[in-house]
Amino acid sequence: MHILPWNISYILGLGDTLTVDEEQGNKLLTEAYPRIMQLINSPDTDDIERVYAKFVTGAYYYFGLGKIEKDYNKAFEIIKECADKGHIAAIYDLGANFYYNGNRTEKNYRLSEHYLNIAKQAGLKRAIDKYIEMKKT
Repeated sequence: MHILPWNISYILGLGDTLTVDEEQGNKLLTEAYPRIMQLINSPDTDDIERVYAKFVTGAYYYFGLGKIEKDYNKAFEIIKECADKGHIAAIYDLGANFYYNGNRTEKNYRLSEHYLNIAKQAGLKRAIDKYIEMKKT
């Protein structure tokens, strides 16, 4: 599933390296989704890869990628499950995108700080940056 970041990069762009091409990005994301679901459902997929694949589906719901309609409730449910299994990016997302911003849930700066601190302690750069930003406000 290493191609997935490029799929999203077509949506977001990468400066001079890759310009935004939403049509191409949505096409690739739509094509990738069934393969992601196969990973999740395959008995041959190891637990780490399964959690990562589930986390990616959370991004589909959070951002409304491919042909998936944006659904913060579904995204929260998936990402919370991944965070509970120790996925650091999911832990970050709980702190930064859900509890800090109040997406799907009430804003809760105490929980936001809790989850960001876990991701920060794991060395996730964006968690360190967000934690510092949060402490300034």
